[in-house]
Amino acid sequence: MNTGVEAPAVVAAAPAADAQWYTGADAETVGYITNRGLDKMKPNEAALASIKAHREAEKLLGAGINNLVRLPKDANDVEGRNALFNRIGRPEKAEGYDFTGIEGVDEGFTKFVSPLFHANGVTKEGAREITKALLAEANRAETEAGKATEAQLAVERTDLLAKWGGAADANLVVAQNAFKKLGITEEQSKAIEKVLGFGKTMSLFHDLGTKIGEDPFVNPMGNSGGPARITTKEGALARKKELMADTEWAKRYTAGGSAENKEMTALNTLLAVE
Repeated sequence: MNTGVEAPAVVAAAPAADAQWYTGADAETVGYITNRGLDKMKPNEAALASIKAHREAEKLLGAGINNLVRLPKDANDVEGRNALFNRIGRPEKAEGYDFTGIEGVDEGFTKFVSPLFHANGVTKEGAREITKALLAEANRAETEAGKATEAQLAVERTDLLAKWGGAADANLVVAQNAFKKLGITEEQSKAIEKVLGFGKTMSLFHDLGTKIGEDPFVNPMGNSGGPARITTKEGALARKKELMADTEWAKRYTAGGSAENKEMTALNTLLAVE
């Protein structure tokens, strides 16, 4: 019913003086907004700034959440460290390393290095590369050491031969015969040389050879009227021709004469020395 009295207009309530565009957000969100200065911006400015920050975060997460890794909390975070190592390529167990095709790797080496690699988070590929580098360095060091040893042995050989003088060839044969009589192979004699040195080794076995009767260059005739001590190839060759021209000596030699055979063996031994 029209009473003739107009209804009062509805007036909207004025906003509170301290209202912000984020009014109504929870305390944590408000803290996030204020910490980043978004509260000082107009709503549209804050929205654009948030969108930009979100897009930057997407770039960091572009590989996917499953490819993110967490760093260990501290040095005592064993679980976190193991999780990190496994994510970057370490095999689950030490037995998971594969050194197939790497020359010089044997079972003993594998058993030694695999636990070390695993405990320190080395990846499978990293373990192979480290192993190759270690072997290359070991080979280099061994080669250098071998060259140094050979050089030292050469010096010792020169010194010893100079010390022995004209009897050098004969003394070397005596030493070599001692090696043979004692059953020592050439490889074993070389190993002894590396430990004792050439000079000490040859002097030792020359002395042994002399004591066990391996000096073939002492006058085999056993008297002062026999041939002189022979110490050179030239002397041995001349003496052999002389003996073979002696008909009586040749008869005794072919008949198996002990003294004759001993002297001929001595001469042939000296002639065989390189």
